[in-house]
Amino acid sequence: MQRIFVETTIQIQRLLQDPIAVPRIETVLQRHQVITSTYVWMEVQRTVGQDYQYLIDLLLTRQPTTISQLMRHLGTGENLYSSRSLKRMLHITAYWLELLDSATFEPIELAYQLRRQRRHLLHQAFFEHVDEVVNPTHCDLIQPDYTIQTSGRMSCRRETAACSLHELLQANQSVLQPLQTNSAVFDNLDVKTQRVLRDIIPDFTMAKGERNCWSIGDLIITLECPGDAALWTTNIQHFDPLCQALGKSLFRPD
Repeated sequence: MQRIFVETTIQIQRLLQDPIAVPRIETVLQRHQVITSTYVWMEVQRTVGQDYQYLIDLLLTRQPTTISQLMRHLGTGENLYSSRSLKRMLHITAYWLELLDSATFEPIELAYQLRRQRRHLLHQAFFEHVDEVVNPTHCDLIQPDYTIQTSGRMSCRRETAACSLHELLQANQSVLQPLQTNSAVFDNLDVKTQRVLRDIIPDFTMAKGERNCWSIGDLIITLECPGDAALWTTNIQHFDPLCQALGKSLFRPD
């Protein structure tokens, strides 16, 4: 049975209950040995988890009772969240309103359901069909004693980070160094990865903290992917050059 490493974009499609993507994803997962990582789980929490919290806060403070009111409030939140986050929240909203099957709803009750989903059911859905979880980064943000802010935002400072990210990077120094020195490879990487690589190659501890760590998330995930597994992503543009440079393979379902 082929081993596949499922990264963040695939997991997000699952958790947003995309009606087109989910059946296809679940079929693939059931036919393969599935691997993911605690770092991927962290990325899901700091994106989808935060989106849930935005919606919860909106329901509790604005208390919309109709779909149109909820859509208007979401449309005025451009200063709070990105367009990518808004898209995810629309998926979440559509899924829950379809379950309610009503043009009106009780905002407090819906907020309760979303909070329950965020606290318990996201974790359950994320790890469903997962056979192996790798943890080379030992990310602080998924530790039991880490407390997520009431805003739903997760944060990490380099000065206090106790993770093993620098050790993962140090262990792969022999393949990371050429990424920076080989222009044919370096120029194909996304701009954020290029910037951070320049900063951290002399001292891998500089990779810690959200500013740098989150900017090289695709690189970290590619390094985490076991050599005998193929990496499954929807973001081929970012991961293809990384996989080629680091000797990893992409999973391309039929």
